Amino acid sequence: MTKQVAVEWLDKEGNTAYEQGPQSQTEVGVVRKAGSAPYLRTHANGYWNDNLLSLPLF
Repeated sequence: MTKQVAVEWLDKEGNTAYEQGPQSQTEVGVVRKAGSAPYLRTHANGYWNDNLLSLPLF
């Protein structure tokens, strides 16, 4: 799934995505900042963060 497809899919009402780690499951959301393209971010340990950047590429 491309980033664009993931953003469009998450924008649909009722859709939720998760990043599954070896010991946890983390919600993925869309972040929109003025003047920037939307991007994906995870919500872990009570905070929205950019830990998707640390995942290995497939």
